[in-house]
Amino acid sequence: MCSTAADDLKDHWTHDDHEGERKRLVETLLKTASQKQLRVTIISGDVHVAAWGVACRKDVGPKDNWAQIQQLTSTAVVHPSLVGVMERLFFHVLNNVAQSKQALDVNLSAEMMLFPGSNRYVMPARNWLAIELDRGTDNPNGCKLWATWRCETKAAFTNHLLATDPVNL
Repeated sequence: MCSTAADDLKDHWTHDDHEGERKRLVETLLKTASQKQLRVTIISGDVHVAAWGVACRKDVGPKDNWAQIQQLTSTAVVHPSLVGVMERLFFHVLNNVAQSKQALDVNLSAEMMLFPGSNRYVMPARNWLAIELDRGTDNPNGCKLWATWRCETKAAFTNHLLATDPVNL
């Protein structure tokens, strides 16, 4: 089956057909995180990019780190990155749009973070993501989640590392 640009746009969270779905999903995940005192991390895929985003509640204290959901986006390394003029223009626009925080509700927002070790929000490169759970002895209340993206360049692969702390108990 062939996909068109119009079909792709209908899959975006901001499309009218999906209005409210992202908000309900994030609220459900945050409610579960609050009740169970845990952190939620969403791992998602995209055909051509690597990215890091955060959704969070704005009406809680700074120690309530359950109220922040990390989203780690990676792609199958088999997909070639987009390198044409139009694709570069698209990624330039995408990185500019990604600078703005989105209000999902009065106390709920989502934002793209600068990709670790980069000055971009979206990395247009073939990549893969490794997730490691560190149950180190230096944190008796929990563990640390390490995310490492390996992004392909012309010469080699680059490492982009992100660590997420557990909930403070």
